[in-house]
Amino acid sequence: MTDIYKAYKKQVVGLPEMADRLQRAGSLRLYPAPIESQQEEFAKLSHRLLSLKTDLRGSVISVASSMSGEGSSFVSYNLATFLGLVFEQKVVWIDGNFRSPQRKLLDYDGVTFAELLRDPTLADVLPCRPSNVTLVPGGTELRAERASFADRNYLDLVASLASRFDFALIDLPPVLESQDAALMAQKTDGLLLVVAHRELKRESIASGIKSLEEVGVNLLGAVMNRREFDLPKFIHKRI
Repeated sequence: MTDIYKAYKKQVVGLPEMADRLQRAGSLRLYPAPIESQQEEFAKLSHRLLSLKTDLRGSVISVASSMSGEGSSFVSYNLATFLGLVFEQKVVWIDGNFRSPQRKLLDYDGVTFAELLRDPTLADVLPCRPSNVTLVPGGTELRAERASFADRNYLDLVASLASRFDFALIDLPPVLESQDAALMAQKTDGLLLVVAHRELKRESIASGIKSLEEVGVNLLGAVMNRREFDLPKFIHKRI
């Protein structure tokens, strides 16, 4: 167990302080902070990503679901918030979902993902603050920049993000709804697949995984969202 996770485990006893820290994500929040029962799960996921990161460079992680509506944006955003505010990492969250862009970011001031794809050197002007999360909107021109995912600019951008941030999380369109999702994930360090509990058939999940593996995507694992227990949770933990 890393020292940073041990510090979190000591702090988790004081959940009011934890909740207060999560609320300090800036004036704009895309999603509510995780409820108490979710916080430890986000901490475990953060710790897993921290254990994979090297000291030489940051990690660029893609996050996507198989189909729309499974909560990949909620997971990726709150994971970015946890890494930044709880584990004090330098984090950038990027809206790469050109199929369904974040409406709250449409008028957000700052460099967009579309602009970064055209000119990766703009990554140098992104704010890079410890214990905070930098938001990057997709931009109204993002759909027109889809060809960039296969060219050198995208590789240069991934390298720039890895050099400036501890973690860059790119929220992607659903894997089974866009061929570009696998192409975008292929150039990153890996992809987290978000699956909504009991909402998607096993065959659809397998199809999504196969489409990722066919282009060489490094699948880091799956995140179960909206998990429900048939038994009370305290009993489920003892089984």
